[in-house]
Amino acid sequence: MKMVVPTFGSLVSICTRRSGVVGNPSLRAARGRLPSTRCRPQTARRMPLQLLDAEALASAYRAARYVAATPAGALAVAVGAPVPALEAAIEADSFAFITAWNPASRPRDEDANRNADLALVAQLGMLESRRWPMRASAPDGDWGEPGWLLAGIDPESLDRLARAFGQAGTLFWRRGEPVRLRMVLPKPPGSRCDATDWLE
Repeated sequence: MKMVVPTFGSLVSICTRRSGVVGNPSLRAARGRLPSTRCRPQTARRMPLQLLDAEALASAYRAARYVAATPAGALAVAVGAPVPALEAAIEADSFAFITAWNPASRPRDEDANRNADLALVAQLGMLESRRWPMRASAPDGDWGEPGWLLAGIDPESLDRLARAFGQAGTLFWRRGEPVRLRMVLPKPPGSRCDATDWLE
């Protein structure tokens, strides 16, 4: 079995590719446009938490693949790079990515993750930001976690959601600027901080 540092949320998940979009009901609207995975947590094979420090997690998040289902189709988002195609498709001053999957770095089953996503959607409904399905995965497209592209959200609201749903990191950027990773963890000594904001 392949062991990986995951995207936002879980520490290690063993995933097998399935047809169709799973986990997040809203992603069904993006079927055929976003890559899909079905993840089964394997706690017996999980890498111990103490072996994955904050800088290692941040490095994995920066290297991850992000794809958003926008009105213009599936568009890639990369940490440290601007995204003019996405910004041309969606009119907003700010953008973000967040997921509710696998909070507190503990793999959860699909039902628990779906319920967490529904709770996140309820919170997002109280904000003025718009949303579209978005997925984070390893660079090869595997180990995916569904989440949301948000338009028009402020960083303070994003940070509150990240803490409320136990997420170690989110993405945030303003129109015309490169995408930045926001880590809801203390900054490690000697961290390079490449396109990364540490919030603790």
